[in-house]
Amino acid sequence: MAKTVTVDRVKVITEMARQNLTGEELAQKAGTGNSAIYKMRKGLPVWRTTAQHVANALGVSMESLME
Repeated sequence: MAKTVTVDRVKVITEMARQNLTGEELAQKAGTGNSAIYKMRKGLPVWRTTAQHVANALGVSMESLME
């Protein structure tokens, strides 16, 4: 299994907008750095564990954020 994953940037941005969260707020809620959220919003690969933390913070499954 790959250590990094690429999430669907549109799905991340859409869920953030639906919950009215900024990148900084999501990073704090997920316990990740701002750079991880930036990467996800740009469609760049992030660590699988980071993607899972962000999905948990958004209240969705990681699979629902995948491309």
